[in-house]
Amino acid sequence: MSFFFFAFTFILISCVLFKIVEISSFAFSGCTKLDTLAILGMPIIDDYAFSECPQLIDVFCLSEKVISAEDRELREDYNLDVDALVAEEHAFFNSDIKTLFEIDVEAIITEANKEKEAEAKAACKVTGARPLFLSQIDGSTEINKERYQEMREMLEREKPDVVITHWPIDGHRDHAVCGVLVLDAWKRLGRCFDLYYFEVMTGSQTQMFHPTDFVDITTTRDRKHKACYCHESQSLQGVMEDWHIPMERFRGIECRCRFAEAFVRHVEPASMV
Repeated sequence: MSFFFFAFTFILISCVLFKIVEISSFAFSGCTKLDTLAILGMPIIDDYAFSECPQLIDVFCLSEKVISAEDRELREDYNLDVDALVAEEHAFFNSDIKTLFEIDVEAIITEANKEKEAEAKAACKVTGARPLFLSQIDGSTEINKERYQEMREMLEREKPDVVITHWPIDGHRDHAVCGVLVLDAWKRLGRCFDLYYFEVMTGSQTQMFHPTDFVDITTTRDRKHKACYCHESQSLQGVMEDWHIPMERFRGIECRCRFAEAFVRHVEPASMV
């Protein structure tokens, strides 16, 4: 029997940048300590805005391909057209600019993705699982025709007997997207595998979760935690202590064992099948 545990591996990028439309004349003129400038968006930089900045050497601007207005929580400041940086002729007058180029955000995402994939592979090695990756990005997960097809084709190819995925009613957008895509694939593939949902920080992220099944994890809990902590970039110590370990104890009480996990099995009425 094949057992398929499905959850996206995501990446998270944090940026401290400012959305600007125009930098007026002489706005930063004479800032002798300014050495690096990062500009988000496509502002107009007026004459002499950065004149007489002798230490200003590097100027960076973001490329268009990073823009994703759909995720307002993480990218509200990215809702811009970033085709070019418009600078007046004397915008950097008497400033020693050596580099004026785009930040390769795609390369940054690729690098972060490699880190997350390495962590996922390490976790799978602990549990004896085989990792598979789709093309979703943390904070910018999508539900569209292409994403539905991608999920469906992967599950059709792998032919699992059981799939465990995120509960779709979840305050974390990425979790909800994952659950919805898997549910759609399950229906379109003729309900050819058993579908279960797991919980994540119930009450904070997962909502309206009423378990149908419990699994005693008392003897496998240490291995589970070892796999979780392979995801070093997620800083899981606090999350585990504040949320997941108490959940394990509570679910254990519910099913009369020391530690347990809870799941919801997706079963539809015969009239809907």
